[in-house]
Amino acid sequence: MKTKKFEAATEQEALDKVKQELGSSAVVLSIRNKPARGLLKLFKKPSVEMTATYEDYKIIPKDSDKDFEIARQQKYIRELEYKLQGTKDMFTTLSNQLTVEERENEIIYSRFYSEASKYENQMIQTFYDLLTAKGVYPPIAEKILEEANALNFQSKDSFDVIAKLVNNKILEILGKPKHIIGHTDNQIAIFMGPTGSGKTTTIAKLATILHIEEDKKLGLISSDTYRIAAAEQLRSYADIIGLDFRTVQDAGEITATIERLQESSKLILIDTAGRSHRNTTHLEELRLLLENTPNSDKFLLISANTSHEDILAVIKAYSSIAEDLSLIFTKMDEAKSLGTIVNISYLSGRQVSYITNGQRIPEDISVMRADKIAEELIKIDNNTGGGGSI
Repeated sequence: MKTKKFEAATEQEALDKVKQELGSSAVVLSIRNKPARGLLKLFKKPSVEMTATYEDYKIIPKDSDKDFEIARQQKYIRELEYKLQGTKDMFTTLSNQLTVEERENEIIYSRFYSEASKYENQMIQTFYDLLTAKGVYPPIAEKILEEANALNFQSKDSFDVIAKLVNNKILEILGKPKHIIGHTDNQIAIFMGPTGSGKTTTIAKLATILHIEEDKKLGLISSDTYRIAAAEQLRSYADIIGLDFRTVQDAGEITATIERLQESSKLILIDTAGRSHRNTTHLEELRLLLENTPNSDKFLLISANTSHEDILAVIKAYSSIAEDLSLIFTKMDEAKSLGTIVNISYLSGRQVSYITNGQRIPEDISVMRADKIAEELIKIDNNTGGGGSI
């Protein structure tokens, strides 16, 4: 019996390699994540290492060694049975998880097709079911449908008219978000948000697009004195693509640092420390920094897989120090539904400027397209109730 290790980006790819090289009789012994290495390790995804065992067939010795060989094979068989049982348990667990997901889908579709109708007009009811199944809060869905329902359409030919009205209402809620253009001199963008919201990686994505793809002259500043690793991560990336990078220890240094950078940069992106929105000391430090950069564009980053209640609490806390605040939703690939964007925009009155849906730089970031989100929310497809891809 021999073992061999295989490395791939995902478990499925690693398993495919095992099957291709060792055959279907190979047994997976272990699966572990390996951290990225090398110059760009800070911005790479970890890989998966899979260890598999397989039979190395040999000629069985004769006569005097026969009993020994039989005992050896019996030992291997017992080991194999033990390992097979472990693998069986693993796949049983995975199967149970899939069963849970299937049951959740059954609940979603059952509700979508059999829930008691809220509206007498079946066309309005269809849009209500679409919106709520994709995560829009029922009271907000009702607001979106209010105008269309009041017009009391009856003809089936009116379906497209209702769709247009619903689409326009969603566009109205999402508004016209602010984007970093970089076409004017002395533009400054400040990124803030809770720990783990993805500020540093988001800045790296935007810096790549603006500097390399759009040829903008920009500089980077880190004011995160709490996490040395975050500043070094941004410094390493700035060195890789050739950007001027500075750090500041407190709000008192920011004005002079910006002035020095503006000698060579038209656009400056500023990373700030991530802290809980309940940390009043941190918010006060951030308020002082914002006061020293009065003409800056301010972006609040929030992980889309956070609960709605926590998202609104974060927005409220940061709005107390920054009135003109735009949102960036990160980790949309982990969000339960696109309805989150509509819900938060409606409840907070804030516009979402950008969306990120992964760790790749710069691929996994996009400008928030209100028209695309509206289109997905009212589209009838097989993914009703699904996640955050747009």
